[in-house]
Amino acid sequence: MRFEVLHRTVYRYSGPVRPGPHLLRLTPRPGRVAELCQSLAVTPLPVARRDETDAHGNRVTRLDFAGETPALIFESRFTLRTQAWLEAPEGGPVPPLCAVAPEVADFAAALGPPGAGPDRFLSALTEALHARIARQIRPDGAAWPAEVTLARGQGACRDLAVLFIAAAASRGIAARFVSGYQAESEHPDGPRHMHAWPEALVPGRGWCGYDPTHGRAVGAGHVALAVAPGRGRIHRGAGDGRDGGRSADRDRAGRCCARLKQRGRLAHRPMPGYPRVPGRGWRLAMRGARTSRTHPLQIAEVSAGPGLGRIGITFCPGKHDPVASTGAWARDLDADLDAIAGWGARLVLSLVENAELVALKVPDLGASVRARGMLWRHLPIRDYSVPDDFFERQWATTGPEIRAILRQGGDVLVHCKGGLGRAGMIAGRLLAELGMAPQEAIRAARHARPGAIETPAQLALVRRTEPADDRVLDLAALERTGGRLGSNPGGVYRDAEGRRFYVKELESPAHARNERIAAALYRLAGAPTLIYRPTADPCQVATEFVTLEKAHAAQFSEDERRFAQRWLGVHAWTANWDAAGFDGDNQGVVGGGRC
Repeated sequence: MRFEVLHRTVYRYSGPVRPGPHLLRLTPRPGRVAELCQSLAVTPLPVARRDETDAHGNRVTRLDFAGETPALIFESRFTLRTQAWLEAPEGGPVPPLCAVAPEVADFAAALGPPGAGPDRFLSALTEALHARIARQIRPDGAAWPAEVTLARGQGACRDLAVLFIAAAASRGIAARFVSGYQAESEHPDGPRHMHAWPEALVPGRGWCGYDPTHGRAVGAGHVALAVAPGRGRIHRGAGDGRDGGRSADRDRAGRCCARLKQRGRLAHRPMPGYPRVPGRGWRLAMRGARTSRTHPLQIAEVSAGPGLGRIGITFCPGKHDPVASTGAWARDLDADLDAIAGWGARLVLSLVENAELVALKVPDLGASVRARGMLWRHLPIRDYSVPDDFFERQWATTGPEIRAILRQGGDVLVHCKGGLGRAGMIAGRLLAELGMAPQEAIRAARHARPGAIETPAQLALVRRTEPADDRVLDLAALERTGGRLGSNPGGVYRDAEGRRFYVKELESPAHARNERIAAALYRLAGAPTLIYRPTADPCQVATEFVTLEKAHAAQFSEDERRFAQRWLGVHAWTANWDAAGFDGDNQGVVGGGRC
């Protein structure tokens, strides 16, 4: 395949500056280049130029300048023809080359047994990364660590290259980072064909390129400029130039445009846009662990709507994490919870799993929250995942409770481990359930907490969230379909959508309030309860019918039976009426096992 490449980098300054020495990597690497014709124009002219080959086999150009200039321009042009790789038999695996994050090693191990051969594994790895990692346009910043890209499920081409290198290393395959051009890379504001990909050392074939961004092996459409063992800064293209004088006064720095013309067909794919993610200013790196004193708890807040309360988003209070990707944490739970109480939270919603509470050294988080007069709800979601069926069953009662607090002007704090994926997703869901358009809810959550809602699945959940039906039930608008089911007067009703409700008609608002207080006691004690709906009549208590997954005790597993017995005990001991009789509205397991 034949290429004509123009690479132009322009630096403009607010006043004359004296350029320092520059190191350029703009010459294609040898290997698959059959012929090459190149020119390099630099304005102003350098006083010295040296063409060299560095320790990695990259062709580099060193430039020295004299005098001052208001602008610095590099223009590289070359024409080349590439040739395809030759096929060769596969070799066997070797031990891992270096330490790799466990999750990356597990991901690589799932792609096939070690004896499958490196070529087959590398092809499977390329396809798996292309399918799993959504492509992100991120013009600036260093590549993310491999485990971060894997967990987030998205990344730029340099992030995929680093993840590929780590996965290959876990299988004992040497791999390196490559920077260059590719015929199908695009940028939202036009062609920017700079690209990054990995190369792996395959026995019998040498260094072979793979492009996980596009899900295939490197072909004739790739032109390599430079390689490095890991995630170096070679992706900056024009080089690591250092300017003296007034270089800090630049008006525009590093505008790079690479125009690639392929003599044949160019297949361009529009790249979807992704949100800005936390940069170095947010991801502080420190020698020692960060504490609640050095880094006081920050709560990103978003208004739930006019006249409504606030939703706060943060990471797990009091967490201890020596291997966090942003740096080690050794926080103080009491200090963090005091900050949350001072912020005004009426309810704290924890989304971390029980194992995470233990690992983060905050197993008593719930008790500490309640000790400060705040409500605590624990609805665990697996990290980097979305709610499961258990969560949704709990949300049927917890969701209306949280929305009621927000509608009354109260504030709710949501947290996960890092305060981005799960916490941002549930904050966006709450906003959408309260009536905000889903896309606006996503923008609001991300504006408050940059990088929130991390994975495509989490985004999809918020996008499909509909406003919650928390309307006040009015019996005049419902159809009565059945009589009372317990000791108190009441009846079964159905609305226009076919949902069924049981409405108790009690003698006073105080009696109705006691019913709701009892339900709150059940939840505080850790037992599930009915789905309560607000009613127009203060003497009424309405609950919604739900479909039981198992309607008979004979269908229970041993664990389910044990949980049912414990929950029944909670109801019996916290109720303030004749729960021990198991009659009417306090019915338990009777009648040969019927529930």
